[in-house]
Amino acid sequence: MSPLKLTIPGQYWDAQIYRGRLYLVDRRGRILTLDWDQLIENLGIDNDLKLAAVCAFKRSDYLYRVAATGIFHDEQFKTILNERFSRLARTPLVIAEEQIKKATLGQQDNPFPFPNTDSTIYGRRLYVSSQSGVFSATCSGRTKYPVSTSVKRLWDAPVFALGASWGSLALAAGETGLWEFPLDDGYSYYFDLERLPKDRPRNLTGQHCTDCQWAFHSIYGSSLKGPGVLAAYHKGRTESDAAYQHRKFDRLISDEEIFFGFEEPAGRYSWAAQDKICQAANGSIRVAKYQPWREEDPIELLGSLSLEHHGEALVSAKVALFGTVVELDSSLVILSSNGDSHAITDEPVSWRVFPRSRHYENHLHVIYDDRLDVLSLNHDYLVDQHIKLSGISGLFGDSRKSFDSLGLY
Repeated sequence: MSPLKLTIPGQYWDAQIYRGRLYLVDRRGRILTLDWDQLIENLGIDNDLKLAAVCAFKRSDYLYRVAATGIFHDEQFKTILNERFSRLARTPLVIAEEQIKKATLGQQDNPFPFPNTDSTIYGRRLYVSSQSGVFSATCSGRTKYPVSTSVKRLWDAPVFALGASWGSLALAAGETGLWEFPLDDGYSYYFDLERLPKDRPRNLTGQHCTDCQWAFHSIYGSSLKGPGVLAAYHKGRTESDAAYQHRKFDRLISDEEIFFGFEEPAGRYSWAAQDKICQAANGSIRVAKYQPWREEDPIELLGSLSLEHHGEALVSAKVALFGTVVELDSSLVILSSNGDSHAITDEPVSWRVFPRSRHYENHLHVIYDDRLDVLSLNHDYLVDQHIKLSGISGLFGDSRKSFDSLGLY
């Protein structure tokens, strides 16, 4: 099943999608906010393709819920579904200027330092990292502009990447290492407060770190200069109130320890998301499964994925629900959960996936010099989530339901 592609012309630097809104940061220091749901509803496609478009671009959770019923064991249903997605993939989806104008919710000067190094939206707040620190502003829709002009500076250290979960920001700060910053957002019961005071960053490790991702309630730090590391946490109930959960720091686990069972020499870059930890090594990608609720052997080695373009230098990589995405010197390679691979040869300005989203976990956003391509990958509904090697397991539905209360869409 080929990826679907929707193109929005323009010169952009960054993009975020959250609760039916698409936030586009252009290269002139402005933020354009679009009504994403309206854009998808008015694509001008055949009526029999509209449900496929909704599942592909607006609500990735629809077909995962259907998959849980076992309906995909019906070959006729699978055939119809594949036919609709195939037709939609062959349909040019390019958003015209007039469509952009109609869907515009607001255009404003960028209140954050520009250019930013990374961004994320969590709990209806937009968090931005840059060489001048970490900043946040509300994007609740209750202010004059879609992104509030009242910006709060959280930290003044240079940060390369950030990610939000469990009432906390994970921060990759280069030479100063991997940090965690607790947020004053009402989720204070998620912390081991004696070790992690509010509004003060905590250094998890001083080793070099340029990217970070959440692996359930733990944090993974990545670096091209040295080994990656998992800052492992325990999760439990508080003594004062058994209804509340807390996180307690356990220990640091290097990728050298995680992938010790492989015979070939250690790789030079590793990354993670949720239940998967990956490491690039000699033209392949080693994969381990992380199950922190298992007291003994929470990390299990699964096997390797083939990376055909092994002669090129790896730039960065992410794990998504639909598979593994690797950026090489001259291409972006998608190793899909069904065993297929797709190479995108145009050189991107930036790209991102949304592994902790609820509605857009099948999205891959790729920004080029003249456009944003929103790719939708929809094969994973038909993959056995128990045995998939590439991509996050989709079996954690109960945890995804909690995203409503955590502000993740």
